[in-house]
Amino acid sequence: MKVDFSWKRISGCSSPSCSSDSLNRDGVSPICCLLMDDGGQGHLSSIPWIDEGVRRIASVKDSTLEHVNWSREAWGAELWKDKSKIYSLYDESVFEMIDTHELMLLLLAWKEFVQGDPKVGGA
Repeated sequence: MKVDFSWKRISGCSSPSCSSDSLNRDGVSPICCLLMDDGGQGHLSSIPWIDEGVRRIASVKDSTLEHVNWSREAWGAELWKDKSKIYSLYDESVFEMIDTHELMLLLLAWKEFVQGDPKVGGA
């Protein structure tokens, strides 16, 4: 799966964006939707939520927990040691399976990206 991060200008404000070559039948990337779900609070407010997701992944990776859920406003994840299910909280038929380690790497990359200097039109 190839995932790209970029900045877009929306209503005069820079906003982080995600795109993926892994789309479902409706042209949606659940992993990008999960990453961009800021709960309506702005992208910087999502940093503690991302940190919590990384902590929860660590808890299943080290077998402290067998499985754990993690969600925000509209998107969630069922986290298991090897695989995770990214899904819409409004329609559980909209989902994507992803390697849990890959999800953790994407969360860390997204966190670094949104904390960086916005450059509209590029990463």
